[in-house]
Amino acid sequence: MGSRKIVTYGANDLHDNVGYNPWVGRRITGWPTDVWLRGTQIVQNCAFTAKPGSGAWIDRPTLAAQPTEPQRQG
Repeated sequence: MGSRKIVTYGANDLHDNVGYNPWVGRRITGWPTDVWLRGTQIVQNCAFTAKPGSGAWIDRPTLAAQPTEPQRQG
């Protein structure tokens, strides 16, 4: 069950390699303390506990190499 504590979101709270977090400085109420993935607990009491290799790669389509022509309205 999540907590009801108030948290100020920080720059390192998203785990990605984008280098930008639009939520930095925003105060939120509630924070996940336990997370389950496919029947396995991967966060316990706010600590990441997943074993290396437990994730799954999800393919996505390649982005266009060049910008596409905008669609015309009307």
